[in-house]
Amino acid sequence: MARIQLELMDWRFRRKAKHILNDIRSSVQDTKGIIINVQEEKPGPSADKPIQINLSGSVSSLNLAAEKILEIMNQPSSGFINIQDSRSAPEIEWNMSVDKSKATSSEVSVATIGDFIKMVTNGVLIGKYRPNNTDEEIDIVLRFPGKDRNMKTIDNLFINTVNGPYPMSNIVKYAPEKKVNKLNRIDGLRIVTISADVDTGYLVDERVKFIQNSIAQDWDKGVKIDFKGDKEDQQKSGAFLLKAFILAITLMILVLVTQFNNVCHTFIVMTAVFLSTTCVFFVFFLIQQVFVVVMCGVGIIALAGIIVNNNILLLDAFHHQIKVHKNDIKQCVINAAISRVRPILLTVATTVLGLIPMITRLNINFFTLQITYDAPSSQWWVDISTTIASGILVATVLTLFFTPALLVIQGHEKT
Repeated sequence: MARIQLELMDWRFRRKAKHILNDIRSSVQDTKGIIINVQEEKPGPSADKPIQINLSGSVSSLNLAAEKILEIMNQPSSGFINIQDSRSAPEIEWNMSVDKSKATSSEVSVATIGDFIKMVTNGVLIGKYRPNNTDEEIDIVLRFPGKDRNMKTIDNLFINTVNGPYPMSNIVKYAPEKKVNKLNRIDGLRIVTISADVDTGYLVDERVKFIQNSIAQDWDKGVKIDFKGDKEDQQKSGAFLLKAFILAITLMILVLVTQFNNVCHTFIVMTAVFLSTTCVFFVFFLIQQVFVVVMCGVGIIALAGIIVNNNILLLDAFHHQIKVHKNDIKQCVINAAISRVRPILLTVATTVLGLIPMITRLNINFFTLQITYDAPSSQWWVDISTTIASGILVATVLTLFFTPALLVIQGHEKT
């Protein structure tokens, strides 16, 4: 196996890496006799391919199932590249058998016969040699030249016996057999692993669903299929972020109940949090942007903190107003909203304006006074900045209109 690593020049003076990789793939795809995988280097520790499918079952059914999935993935415009499976290529091996009765009658040991066979393969170790300029020993091996290392040479060999030279072909028989390849098992089950990269313009989840839909009709029930790779990583990351979000919401509820001593007000704030989170998904749907689990999940958790902070400002002002106008709930809500419009809008404006360069993929260098667009580093922050900006804009409307309306409704119910 050989590996060629290319380091591209500065991104400002070249085409995008995905276009360069596509050109390389198209130029080497017709190469025969070798398997060439063209991959983009990923940050962090080396990881498996984004698409990884584990098949478990009997040997015969596994081969049929693997061939079916490979046929689907190799279709034109299927979106899969660098497809591999864990099965070894079909190979044969020569099985040697010694006629022990003839060897015994000729008084030839099996070890001696084995040494003759080794001379045609890896060679017989006859000694070791250590040069003066090194401490490591070098093996001295006796074997035939490369052109004579074949089965025909064994047929032409003669071995010395008590009765004189005796042809090896009368003692040693050989026959070709299918080579037993390496067996992969997980939890004791025989498995075949199929892995692939996803081509530019395709999503991992979309390609996984494509495979699932393609095999849904006539899949062998005796073969278990398990999707790993990025799908499994996303599920683990999503589960972790969901737990973190629930923990953050729980702590926020405890703080709000402790501060305001009012369960209804806490419920109003949490309603704004959940509505704004829902609106984030709607915004991503409108702009046709992919929801990245990790970055968008972190953005939603950060967004929840900002929303709670703005609602605390409004509720705190409402509590101060209720001490002055005890019987006029509506006027208290209006006064509280008016008094907190400026700080809430300033918070939203500064946050959104600060996120606009990341949303639009602008890279502003204040030292060289240069503005660049779509730098590779800017792609990391588009998802989290879009999540926070879209969520906080919706949350502002909820804080200034929806929350006061709920406060008025709650006040009327009490009266």
